[in-house]
Amino acid sequence: MPFKHSKNLVGATPKMKTTYWIGHTLFRAASKAFFQYRVIGKDKLVQDGSVLIAANHESFLDPPLVGIAYDDAVHYLARKTLFRGFFAWLYPRWNSIPIDQDSPDMSSLKKIV
Repeated sequence: MPFKHSKNLVGATPKMKTTYWIGHTLFRAASKAFFQYRVIGKDKLVQDGSVLIAANHESFLDPPLVGIAYDDAVHYLARKTLFRGFFAWLYPRWNSIPIDQDSPDMSSLKKIV
């Protein structure tokens, strides 16, 4: 479930981290080339302030496909079990916050806020 946080505490738009930018650029190019991806009604997407995007998804590609609809960085909630091996390094750089579904606690919520 991705959520967009377009402004930080001092009101500046956050810059994409290099690793995030590379993934965002590759997913955007690949989705346009292989899936004919396009955003219908992009003018209706909230561009200023914070917004929570709650999307059902059926594959591991769905979160990045939602995220590339925005030109700014998007933050994601992801189940904690995905953060293993290489992905324990990658997902935080792709603005993913681990959520423990088996024993939820306030630490994940504090990272979001």
